[in-house]
Amino acid sequence: MANGDSPDPDRRKLLKIGAIGTAGAIVLSTQSDKEESPPDFTTAETEFQQLASFIDQRDLADPQQLPDVTQRIRRTLRRVEESLEKQGIRRSRHTPNSPTPTGPNIGAINSAFDYYTTLRTTLLDGFDVRVKIRDREKRAFNRGQAGDTDLQNVSLDNFGSGISDVDELQTQLLESSAVARLLPAAEEVTTGLRKQMTVYETHLELQEAFRRISTDVEAGSKLFEQSNFDQARTQFESAQKPAQVDIPSPVQSYALASSSLAISDYATIFSNYRTALSHLRTASDPDTTQSARDRQFDKALALLFDIRDVFAK
Repeated sequence: MANGDSPDPDRRKLLKIGAIGTAGAIVLSTQSDKEESPPDFTTAETEFQQLASFIDQRDLADPQQLPDVTQRIRRTLRRVEESLEKQGIRRSRHTPNSPTPTGPNIGAINSAFDYYTTLRTTLLDGFDVRVKIRDREKRAFNRGQAGDTDLQNVSLDNFGSGISDVDELQTQLLESSAVARLLPAAEEVTTGLRKQMTVYETHLELQEAFRRISTDVEAGSKLFEQSNFDQARTQFESAQKPAQVDIPSPVQSYALASSSLAISDYATIFSNYRTALSHLRTASDPDTTQSARDRQFDKALALLFDIRDVFAK
């Protein structure tokens, strides 16, 4: 063909068909590659690893951490499911080594999903316990106003079973390195949950002890005012035993809410009670002179006011 000449119509048609065919081949090849490429679990893995890091930085023994942790787990699980659904993958329960249509990684994703679901369920059980014990605390300290002499029983069974479930699942899943890298530090999780259980048990024990002491002190004070000193002394001695309650030091900093008592506050309350009861027993001794009796009672009364200030904060 000479310079400047245009291709003849038949040749132009042939070139055009060839170009279309080439483009079509590229499109078909791209689609084929897309269909054959394995699923991308990067988003799901990253979400779980970030969640694991978040949990590692939280104190699971602290009841006040529960809302943030449970909400973060819920958001992560939702995002992981969304990332899988975009690729047409429906999540199902698998053990780490189970063969799956999409390869080995989906097994790790499923296992991590099951783990965090179990952990969240357990934390929600803990949250339920926290709410009930918080309500019980209010009743314990408002007993006189509310007229309650008994405190609501709070079961820790579900929370305890949940801790066992988490521990058992961790032990199983950590056998797979593919799953382990998606989970928080297992020992720290178990230790934190068990410590949270101790926090609840301690609150319950201290609330009951407070109820018993305050009931005996109230009864003894009425007898004291009636000059029934022997009977008053018996009531004050009865209150002395629950006032000797042992408070574990590792959990003393924990409170159920920012507006509720920390366990260290209970330590202050019971320390004041023990001293006040010593003064009240001395004041109730029939051989004590009236002036000494008044001094001892005034000292006890000052401590009882201090106690009221602690739980009225």
